[in-house]
Amino acid sequence: MKKKALDDIYSKNEVGPSKFEFNAQVAEVFPDMIRRSVPGYARFLDIVEMAAAKFAAPKTCCCDLGCSLGAAALRMEKATGGIDCEIVAVDNSKAMIERLRKLLESPLRHTRIIPVFSDILDLELRTTSFAVMGYTLQFVPLERRAEFLGKLRNAMTPGAALVLSEKMAFDSATESELMNSLHFEFKKRNGYSELEIARKRTALENVLLPETLDTHAKRLRSVGFSEVLTVSRYLNFATLIALA
Repeated sequence: MKKKALDDIYSKNEVGPSKFEFNAQVAEVFPDMIRRSVPGYARFLDIVEMAAAKFAAPKTCCCDLGCSLGAAALRMEKATGGIDCEIVAVDNSKAMIERLRKLLESPLRHTRIIPVFSDILDLELRTTSFAVMGYTLQFVPLERRAEFLGKLRNAMTPGAALVLSEKMAFDSATESELMNSLHFEFKKRNGYSELEIARKRTALENVLLPETLDTHAKRLRSVGFSEVLTVSRYLNFATLIALA
């Protein structure tokens, strides 16, 4: 069995571009990176699987929007085995999509997942009963977020749902400082050095743009979602379910 690649990108003297990119280097270590960097990631995938079983409908599309290596899409596939629905996994990182395609081409897999190399902002959405955006919206330009979510909502069937997981910002300076310091400690306990954490934080500045929970909820309602429910929160990360 091939040993999983460890994320040591920001421990090296030559750490690559100063601006964070989902390039081949990141794609290679991504499973380790997200596990060690994102509090509640395993819980998010469990929520995706449970919600897909509840909301996916026959003759519709289930979308993993910003799929990276397709972890959420694979959970959708597992949950919808008896449902005649299409599972589309979309990402604008060529390196991520290429690695996902290789994974799905394994002779042991008979998959319903369709990998799509595209920016989600340019995607032509089909009739959708279930969608996931796992840590994706935070990389979309602020001025395009409502536009995209409105387009997604218009493609969704009655009774459809969106699972949205994001890093959160906070109005309170005290809460922001506490959550950021606890997240720092979370990463240290997962083996990252202070230098690695600082380098990655610098690389993500002006690339990952978090917003408050209230901002997300108000936007989702403004584009037509009827209910927005917080189903999980761990430190400065939260998962919402928005109902069409």
